[in-house]
Amino acid sequence: MKEENIDKFKTKNLIGVGGTITTLGAMDLRLEKYNSQKIHQYILSKKDVNKLFKKLSESSFWERKKLPGLNEKRADIIIAGAFILKLVMEILNIK
Repeated sequence: MKEENIDKFKTKNLIGVGGTITTLGAMDLRLEKYNSQKIHQYILSKKDVNKLFKKLSESSFWERKKLPGLNEKRADIIIAGAFILKLVMEILNIK
C-alpha cells in the first residue's frame, strides 16, 4: 500500500477478532484461563498495546510461556503479531 493511500482510512477504532488481538486482551486482563465473554468487546488502547509489546519484547521465550493470558503455544509468535498491531495503530493514528 502506498503511503499516500493511508489518508483514505479515516477511523478511530479497529475491531480485532484474531488470535493476536484476543491474546493481547487476555494478557491485559491477566486471565489465567481464556474466557471469550471477557474478551468480547474488550477495549485495548494504543497505550495498552505499547505496554504489552514492551513487556513481550523484554521477556525471553521461557518467560513469555508463563505470562497470564498468553497460551504457551503462542509464545514464539506473539511479538510479531503485537508489533504488526502496534504499527497499524501508529500508521492509522488509532488511540
